[in-house]
Amino acid sequence: MSLKKVLASAAVLAASAGSIVAVAPAAQATDYPGVWNCPASHVCIWEHSDFRGVKDTISGYYSYANVSEYMHDRGSSWMNANYYRSEWLGDWSHGRMIHGSHLPPQYRGTNLVHDNFNDRVDFVMWG
Repeated sequence: MSLKKVLASAAVLAASAGSIVAVAPAAQATDYPGVWNCPASHVCIWEHSDFRGVKDTISGYYSYANVSEYMHDRGSSWMNANYYRSEWLGDWSHGRMIHGSHLPPQYRGTNLVHDNFNDRVDFVMWG
């Protein structure tokens, strides 16, 4: 095999290997694009699992805050973008306050079904 053919083959292999490597990180970065839109020091709740649908953004500076009227009993995924403060998702049931999902700092949940709290969120409060 001539040197010219060897170099041409090496160039083709290098180009194809580079394109494979370049594609992999892009696919990982788009897994949950909505979650990165939650501002620091806030709690975000999405209507659907995997951070999809309508998003409700609640300031983490409030000790207690109701979710929006639209999001009432519709939240399915969440993120706590606070760096130091835990938060709780809660539900009002028969006039009683129920603490549901605990949200540690910088934690997110893709599906509130796993917490047995899907479509039950009424408020967010400090933990």
